[in-house]
Amino acid sequence: LQYIRPKKLEWLQPDSFSFKSGVEVICEKAFSKYHCPLELLNIPESVVAIGDEAFQQVRLPHHGSITITKGLKYIGTHIIGNYEGILNVIIEEGVKEIDLSYILDCAPAVTLYLPSTLESIGDKGFGEVDNTEHIHLAEGNKHFRMDNDVLYNYNKTELLRCPVTKRGEFIIPEGVTTIGANAFRLSGYKYAIDAEPESKLSVVLPQSLTTIKKGAFRNTWIDSIFIPANVSEIEEGAFEDAIHLTVEVSPENNYYEVRDNLLIDKFDEWINQMTEDIDNFMEEEDRRMRENGLLYGIIYDNEEYDLILNYSNLNNS
Repeated sequence: LQYIRPKKLEWLQPDSFSFKSGVEVICEKAFSKYHCPLELLNIPESVVAIGDEAFQQVRLPHHGSITITKGLKYIGTHIIGNYEGILNVIIEEGVKEIDLSYILDCAPAVTLYLPSTLESIGDKGFGEVDNTEHIHLAEGNKHFRMDNDVLYNYNKTELLRCPVTKRGEFIIPEGVTTIGANAFRLSGYKYAIDAEPESKLSVVLPQSLTTIKKGAFRNTWIDSIFIPANVSEIEEGAFEDAIHLTVEVSPENNYYEVRDNLLIDKFDEWINQMTEDIDNFMEEEDRRMRENGLLYGIIYDNEEYDLILNYSNLNNS
């Protein structure tokens, strides 16, 4: 099922390619050396799987389109590359689940069309996607909701994606409890350089917010963010490579604080200090007992040592 490449690639200059009927799998890197422009990439409905980098070198026109059909069960990473235009990614009606974490990293600008049947976009959210300029959601979808050009889950408790073209002040509505994975990745960059202050994106987080997921503000061009009092979980990498961002935390927040321009997890700090104290105590007890003739170290036979061991196990887990 892999495309058979001719030895003289420079001789190959068609403007279209047609799959034979019944093709179900397009293998990994199947067209990775197919150095010719295609006016249209028609993936037949019979295809159920597309491998990694399948169309990596295929060049589409400036306003190209690719349709994800409802028969697709697996889509690899980086399926399209070297694309310089605006790409319409159309997810066909009937598709219920799709992992968007990599498949849209193929163009500097993507317009995404989501069907009414879509139920899941994967645990990583928009993952490596940093180019979504516009999102269109079909009417009747019962799992997602669009509001002010921003994608939420249907109940609007989780913000899933803010497009990179968003600008001006954006006040996230009360009721949102979670900023999804990679939700604001690269948001604001379209108008950040040499732009008027009112054109730059600024974000106000709601008091209802409790969770900021991994990569939520990765590479963002937002200047500053204020973390409200109720935020109790900020996942690793939430602000990764956000070199333009200044983070402030509400003094009423019991979980996080900013110290010397670093975001500090108070609970982790407490655990680390407790572990250090326990280690020092154990070393001292071990030294004392050895001096008293107990050559094999501490004998854990009382409640005090059992308690220490339990704390150690807690820290290890």
